[in-house]
Amino acid sequence: MAGRIAFYEFKLNTAAGEHLGGTGIYLTSLVNFLKAQRDRVSIRFIPCEPSHSEPRSLWEKSRALLGKGWADIRDLLAAGEETLLFHYPKMPIIGRSNYAKVLAFAALGYGLLAIKKTVTGQRAIVLIQDLPTEQRLIRPSSSVPDLTRFHNWRRLPKSEWALTAVERLIFKLADVVVAPSSMLADHIARKHSLPASKIVLKRRDIYAPTYDSAPKAIEVDSADGPRVFYSGDLGLPSLKRNLKAIIHAFRQFPSAHFYVCGKRREWIGKEVEIAGLKNVHYLGLLDYATHDAVLKRCHIGLLLYEHSYYDLMATAKYSAYVAKGLAVLSTDLVTLSEILREDRVGVASTIEELPTRLAHWLESPEELAPYRERARELSSNFVRGLYMQEWFDQAVLDLHTARRGPAGPNRSDDGAQA
Repeated sequence: MAGRIAFYEFKLNTAAGEHLGGTGIYLTSLVNFLKAQRDRVSIRFIPCEPSHSEPRSLWEKSRALLGKGWADIRDLLAAGEETLLFHYPKMPIIGRSNYAKVLAFAALGYGLLAIKKTVTGQRAIVLIQDLPTEQRLIRPSSSVPDLTRFHNWRRLPKSEWALTAVERLIFKLADVVVAPSSMLADHIARKHSLPASKIVLKRRDIYAPTYDSAPKAIEVDSADGPRVFYSGDLGLPSLKRNLKAIIHAFRQFPSAHFYVCGKRREWIGKEVEIAGLKNVHYLGLLDYATHDAVLKRCHIGLLLYEHSYYDLMATAKYSAYVAKGLAVLSTDLVTLSEILREDRVGVASTIEELPTRLAHWLESPEELAPYRERARELSSNFVRGLYMQEWFDQAVLDLHTARRGPAGPNRSDDGAQA
């Protein structure tokens, strides 16, 4: 075997429905991918557990916070494996708590880990899913976000300084940082003064959810008209505007059907009723099995974010759509536009033009055929985790075959790894 890895697994709170969103699908797929590597690498899963009870008094809350902080620091320092694998920001100490309350513990814990690594030669890989500060501060707009403000701490709110410092500490102590796009890789290199040789690209996400039960019976129209699918948080203001325009496009095509699932959907029923539409269906918040059973009977998957934080990466929905053989129609986000050009499974359009593009596809469904055929060709790459395997092999084999002491592997500084 290549060596031993300790993976800090963020445990989802299924009672709160955390497992049903994009983050839940992503984390479940990641865990399933890592379990499939056990014949090649010894992996120990260290759980980052949710709190099972809510402290009532201030004293109880303070005691719980202190206890959890010290327990997380212990878990950080106790692992004896050659490599530690983290998933940022769902990591010990900062993964579930209010950042302002735990950042002192985080600075202490990850500072001690950096010292331990220097002494022992232990390695660390940090896989990025999200950047919390950017996620909070970048607002949807009609233009690509200006990231330069994040490269100068003085331009950030003071409330973000401590987290930015901890984030820098984590990325600095890592031997490999795995970024979900070239845009994000360039951004974090500038933000945290990281050498490009430290950054490996994760070109696509895996889509391998766990089906805990059989899918629920949901009627999907079997008529010849195209079937369109969208899933996500339906309460986001910019998304509501975009989704309303899409809903009204179905007035012209009664044989086409639109299936929508996700949380915060209260406004949809009223919108559909006002429009008098019989071919727009809200399905609720679906479990994985039911979600995919409906998805694989559709023809088109929609991605409707405006320019925003989501320019920095593809979404879990993209992987889901391609894994199930759908043509993809997306707004022209930077990363998704690049991916669609490379994968040839669909089209990116401005948000203003997207309803017209959708109407054209509904009117001429034969144009979907080459996109759907290409998606079916790529489907197994997403389901088997081929794109995850690329960075995993590169990072893990680098660290286990080029062990040169605490200084880390000998890698050229000629740009982010592809």
